[in-house]
Amino acid sequence: MLALIGTSMTAMSCSGNSENAAGSEDSAAVATEQTVAADNQASFPWNFPNGALNAQVGDRVLAVVDHPRHVAEGKDPHDNANYYERKLTEVGATESKVERCNDAIPNALIIPIPAGAQAKKGDILLTYNVKGSHDLQRAIVTDASNGKQPIVTFLDQAFNADEEKPRFGEKLMGTQLDEDGFIVLDKNALAPGAQIAIKDDNEQRTATVVGVAGDRVLAYSFAGVLEDAAKADVTIIPFNEDFKVGDAVWVALAGTYRPNFSVTKVDKENGLVWVKRNNSETINKLPIVNVTKVFQ
Repeated sequence: MLALIGTSMTAMSCSGNSENAAGSEDSAAVATEQTVAADNQASFPWNFPNGALNAQVGDRVLAVVDHPRHVAEGKDPHDNANYYERKLTEVGATESKVERCNDAIPNALIIPIPAGAQAKKGDILLTYNVKGSHDLQRAIVTDASNGKQPIVTFLDQAFNADEEKPRFGEKLMGTQLDEDGFIVLDKNALAPGAQIAIKDDNEQRTATVVGVAGDRVLAYSFAGVLEDAAKADVTIIPFNEDFKVGDAVWVALAGTYRPNFSVTKVDKENGLVWVKRNNSETINKLPIVNVTKVFQ
């Protein structure tokens, strides 16, 4: 009888140890999953899908090349998320690599530039500054004699109404782009390169679209902030608005569209508009991405 009791107690004890071990393993697995999820959230904190990349090794792209370094340094990935032109060196299911960058970048932070594009005069392009750091730019085609390497005026540069004090916008006018170095944009489509306003309480914040998926938009806003938004909160700012002298317009100031401006001059070929605030005589020379009649 004692032997039976002893055997029973031993069996119960072994069963108990097995359950405890399994419980410890489950807890460790859960903890690991939570750590991985936290790491993933830290490296990709946007409510936007990150999946396959429609591109191949050697293709030209615009990518947030500093993203891996910012994550490793514990910086907020939302900030200083600048896009630069590179070529792909590896393509993965959710992450890929580009030249001069050893670490993988989430595919959602990469914009492929398909080869073979040809531009016409007046087209709006998504491209990069070939004379600078190869950062993301929109541009308007001013000469398409060579449609594969059009000449442009960049629309993401600062301009000056004072002709004696040209800024980078004026200095870069007449730049010829690289072949296979641009995307021709639909002037009214919600796609990478589009200009948008994101509704934020009573404000309309300016941004450039860098990704669209389902009901979500990934956008590059003022001061290099990368954010996601619902399509319902987004307004497209068309590239083909017909500005005329005297038009009432909204103007982008410090990342937000503001009212109470009027048009004083238009250079349609170069995508430039001169405006003044209604209670001021100061003239500002702005690219079309920073001026709109949409909210009038």
